[in-house]
Amino acid sequence: AGTETVLALGIANRLISMGRLSGGANFAQWSQIVINDYTPERVAQITGVGVDAIKEIAREFATARNPIAVAGKGASAVSSSTVEFAAVQALNSMVGSLGRRGGVMLVDYPGLGEVGVNAAGAKGLDDFIKNGAADLLFINEANPVHRSVYGRALAEKLKKDTMVVALMPLLNDSAAYADYVLPTISPIEGEPVEPRFRAMHPADALLAIAKAVKGLENAFPWKSNKDIIPLIGRQNVKAAGNFTFPVELFKTYLAEISKKIGDKNYPLSLVPIEAPMVGDGDGLALPYVLKGLDAVTLTGSKLWVMMNPETAKQEGVSEGSRIDIESARGEIGSVKVHITKTVAPGAVAIPIGFGHEFYTRYAEDKGVNAKEIMSDDIDPISGAADWWFTRVKIS
Repeated sequence: AGTETVLALGIANRLISMGRLSGGANFAQWSQIVINDYTPERVAQITGVGVDAIKEIAREFATARNPIAVAGKGASAVSSSTVEFAAVQALNSMVGSLGRRGGVMLVDYPGLGEVGVNAAGAKGLDDFIKNGAADLLFINEANPVHRSVYGRALAEKLKKDTMVVALMPLLNDSAAYADYVLPTISPIEGEPVEPRFRAMHPADALLAIAKAVKGLENAFPWKSNKDIIPLIGRQNVKAAGNFTFPVELFKTYLAEISKKIGDKNYPLSLVPIEAPMVGDGDGLALPYVLKGLDAVTLTGSKLWVMMNPETAKQEGVSEGSRIDIESARGEIGSVKVHITKTVAPGAVAIPIGFGHEFYTRYAEDKGVNAKEIMSDDIDPISGAADWWFTRVKIS
């Protein structure tokens, strides 16, 4: 858990030994790092995946008709670090799956032209929340106060001098700090279903605001969002082109991940998972979603976490035990423990999307928000918080 990048590089090590190389830029330099640092034996020690399993995965991947390696944690709200995506794309490059049919293609998103952005030099949303400031902030059908690991810090900023305009179908944790709330249509409203009240598409609301600002009328000639859609165009699929191996990303990665894993103060990995229909929390606003949750996800207001039997025995907990979870950032609790072999040893799997403070009577005070203790390190490339790898302890 959290060592997917190391596993990908271990597979790459085997591919190199099998003669599967890449013509991408910097491959020779990158491959030396992989050969020296990511032997199957060392990778097995870090990841818990056996040496034979690593070799077999590499063999099957190299001999498959259309091999594709996919990064990410398999859910819409749980992403991965840039270094993981780079390692996985390196595998695709080594087996010739980049830029060909049946392999990995890029999607080109046509837009409305270049847009000037001034976000205090921020690299991404989390970086802006952590280091930036705004006099005027629009929040468009989002909930960063709940979803971001910097949610608490953002809430404090919104309380001060920032003017906040929220465009929302429902009031949520972020809209609670808004100076103005503009109701937008819900997912079940829109053609052919007319909005029940005066709600509108958020793009229409923004167009109306822009037209009311003196000097901007001519810059927004569209009457509605329907006029804008044709201008965006269709997605164009194109070849991925040449892959450049980002050597600098990997030079210090092994030392960094080894240091985190070797921290005896926090011996477990906290793994974020998405509960069906809940996702990253939006689903909890609807009453039928609560009825669809099983008894080992949420019981009343108590959230459950999952743990491997081996880990549970090591930590001295049993089925239904109540525990607190602590990271270097803080502590959440209490949660109940469900013991299952579907979770890897050394990990605690926790559903995200719970712990709302303001989001309809169905979602409020249900469980805890795991983001409050997850890692808040900023990915140097994406500017997003690298929250999906967090070391914790339980009590």
